[in-house]
Amino acid sequence: MDIDGVGPPEVVIPTNTTLRVWSPATGALVAESTSLGGFAYWNFCYPANVDADPADELACVRLDNNSAVTDRWRVTVLDHDGAGGLTTLWSSVLAPDDGGNLRVADPVADL
Repeated sequence: MDIDGVGPPEVVIPTNTTLRVWSPATGALVAESTSLGGFAYWNFCYPANVDADPADELACVRLDNNSAVTDRWRVTVLDHDGAGGLTTLWSSVLAPDDGGNLRVADPVADL
């Protein structure tokens, strides 16, 4: 993903509850999200330019069947704020917490 819009793509890795973004050239930490709720590694994130600026945002789909948090199936779009953070543009629950599984094939498309 290219969070600053000037390339090359940065490296995105989940921690326990957040996502961290590193510079590919220097290895320096560029940005970190606030807690995504539950374990961050249950989030499958895809780069997508959802706001038509030069930089990519992260569209993250949380598919968590293993923790007790509420709203375990959720989509969240994160944007780099330019000051070392990934801010939430929006977030929405995909399914209720009453059991069952959820599968997402490709969450980003130009319709």
